[in-house]
Amino acid sequence: MIGAPLKSCGQKNLADDGKRVWDDEIRSRLDQEYGDWRDPKRTYMVPPSFQGMSNDADVGSKAEEKIYNLLHEQGQNNNEPMFVVHSVGFSEHVPGIGRERSWVMGESDFVVIHQMHGPIFFQVKATETGKNYKEAEQQIYKDKVALENSFKRDVKENISTRKATEPFKNFPGFVVMPNCPRRQLSVCIQDNVICQEDCSSSEAFSSWWNKKIESAEHPPLDQEVFEYLVMRQVG
Repeated sequence: MIGAPLKSCGQKNLADDGKRVWDDEIRSRLDQEYGDWRDPKRTYMVPPSFQGMSNDADVGSKAEEKIYNLLHEQGQNNNEPMFVVHSVGFSEHVPGIGRERSWVMGESDFVVIHQMHGPIFFQVKATETGKNYKEAEQQIYKDKVALENSFKRDVKENISTRKATEPFKNFPGFVVMPNCPRRQLSVCIQDNVICQEDCSSSEAFSSWWNKKIESAEHPPLDQEVFEYLVMRQVG
């Protein structure tokens, strides 16, 4: 848990009692790996290269790799101050949302922690017809609930409930279907879908990003909250 003390197995010297503050250990690691993480001037991919299945027949992995590259290009071309975290597993107990959902488990395809826009979720489906939309929507819901619950629990000793809750009110989640043309989608599909046309090039994806992310109206993300989100997802 962020903020909790821990006992280190290694002592720096004989006077060192081995006690550490977990916050400080995470910050130290982030300082070493991402020197400007508190005020990033670029995009950091986590991990720094795509790590998917090596099987060429794995269309799901190829779809995720395409989005990984598009997010990387968007970040590098526009100096987006963000961390893009790929393949985040979670298992979170969330009381009060129904007995059958008290445990929320799964894997987030991509969690973006943006210094200005806050947390953004991308769930990738390799479908060519859009039939997995509902499944992806449910996964995004679990992604959001798990991160919000664990974040507020971890930072409750350091950040007020109001500040910890604010970034989760309207933060977006998108279903990404890089193999599905827009014409294949039902008219009932909401506009949180990223279609084949939006993924056809870095320019097309940048145009989508500017409409949906850059132009979105929301309160500015609190700097302290941003730092703790990075610590929670990257550290």
